[in-house]
Amino acid sequence: MVVNDPGDFFAVAAITFYTRNTTDADTKFRYDISNAFDKRLIFYQNPPHEVMVTTPVKAITSVWIGLSSLVISFFLIQAFKYRSEVVMVKSRGGFLMILMSAALNALVTSFFMIPKSDVYCKMRLPLTVTSLQMINAVLIAQLWRIRKTTSLLVHADMPRNLFADSFISLIDFVAGWKNQTCPSTEETSQKEKKVNNTHLAMVTMFFTMPQILLQILSALLQPQEFYLALQDDESIGRAGCRATDNSGNTLSNGQTIKTYGILLMMLTSILAFVLSNHGKNLPSLFNEAEIFNEAMFTSTILLFFGLGMILVLDEESMLSPNVEYIIWIATISSTILNLVGRIMLPKLRIIWRGDTIVLPNEDLIDCPCAATPNNSLLNLNSVESKDDVNDNEENGISESKKWTGN
Repeated sequence: MVVNDPGDFFAVAAITFYTRNTTDADTKFRYDISNAFDKRLIFYQNPPHEVMVTTPVKAITSVWIGLSSLVISFFLIQAFKYRSEVVMVKSRGGFLMILMSAALNALVTSFFMIPKSDVYCKMRLPLTVTSLQMINAVLIAQLWRIRKTTSLLVHADMPRNLFADSFISLIDFVAGWKNQTCPSTEETSQKEKKVNNTHLAMVTMFFTMPQILLQILSALLQPQEFYLALQDDESIGRAGCRATDNSGNTLSNGQTIKTYGILLMMLTSILAFVLSNHGKNLPSLFNEAEIFNEAMFTSTILLFFGLGMILVLDEESMLSPNVEYIIWIATISSTILNLVGRIMLPKLRIIWRGDTIVLPNEDLIDCPCAATPNNSLLNLNSVESKDDVNDNEENGISESKKWTGN
């Protein structure tokens, strides 16, 4: 038995009761009965030591989150500033800005990963994991766009992959895209044959909505709460977040909806990587296919390494909350910075250099049915610097250099 006052105590169970004589009401009897407990010694125990995220770790990670957010904000501002440039228009800059906005939100809200209070525990996964899910959804939509704009041109030479082909067919159905041969008449408008923003928006929402629904169900059915995971002697308590059943028992990771939300986000990362790897050699504007594949390869490894460690860690272990928090921040920030940097830097370099984009026909972009073998997308990866344009004009030459993304 534990009491809240310092000192040692001897426990005694005692009972006292009174009786009186039925013939003489003034006669009263008192009976005192006492017995010692089996465990007679009662001792005082200090409150458990709370193991929380330390102040130095909070300070260092806050600075890192701030710097990472500034980098993403810079790319977002540049994308908005040059949204009318050919590079951004043809790369669907609007969706890239959605990707960077989700990335910025994931970074800024990652400080909720500190197990500090019930509010922090309830907010951390819905805000961060949903943002990461939207990033994956936009990437899948962009990779699908690249695949559809080149499928008719290189379909015969494209490596066959049953899983990737089935996944593409699913996205076709979600986007309402109909695979058909090019019409021989002019009745079908170019707009109907293009991969438009509506297609990309439908794909993005399809892969984002399941995560939103899972987070809503988790918040309603299994709300997270702050708690201390105590050692056997209750002398040390590790700060953490948990969900409980109706009896108040802590649910394991495998029993919680939040775990399935994390797994869903990791699954979409796998799908995006498979899609990017299958189409990495496809011809595309500004070598997007190859760049997306390189970005997804590194980010998928970082994501699986970090989140895999977090899911495997036992919630009842006495691992320092500092370590778990650092893993969360490192995983989120490195994944986001790698993706956004690899995707945006090549495009911005073209804009900053003032290179001239050479596009033979505006209607060919995002319109596979309008392309022919003679004017295919294979010839659209061309960029001319200002100096090259001036030299060519003086010599009466019209030629272009293939841009390799370097």
